[in-house]
Amino acid sequence: MQKVPYDIWTQYEAFLKTKVKNVSQHENLKKWFLFFWDFRSKYHPQDSRSEQVRLFIEKLQDKGQSQVQQKQAAHAVSLYFQMHDAETKAATTSTASHYPADGEGSLQKKVSDSALTLISPPFSGYSTAALYYGKRACRPTAIIRQSL
Repeated sequence: MQKVPYDIWTQYEAFLKTKVKNVSQHENLKKWFLFFWDFRSKYHPQDSRSEQVRLFIEKLQDKGQSQVQQKQAAHAVSLYFQMHDAETKAATTSTASHYPADGEGSLQKKVSDSALTLISPPFSGYSTAALYYGKRACRPTAIIRQSL
């Protein structure tokens, strides 16, 4: 079974606690979310959420899962999508508030100001650079690769 990344799993658990008050349902919802994650990794369904859910439920029917279990699975997946939407909305809102459109703190001004700022390296020659970065990193091919 494909593992869910730790950060997504912990977010899902926290989201369950806020959205589903009946704690006895949490384990079943987490189980169905795990199955859905595994299903996505194995079958790579289309990007459409409704199509992903439809194919997942169809797979559960093929495996002989009851209507109640299919409904629980659909609920678990819908909670995941709600969590994902809330996370995306929060990230978009916080990014937009950090970069005003015009004026003193605009993104364009911040980029151009930082492009003008020169950063001097913490070394003054090959031997010092070799000590700082390691001899392999100071070879011309390594420097070129690092700058790409």
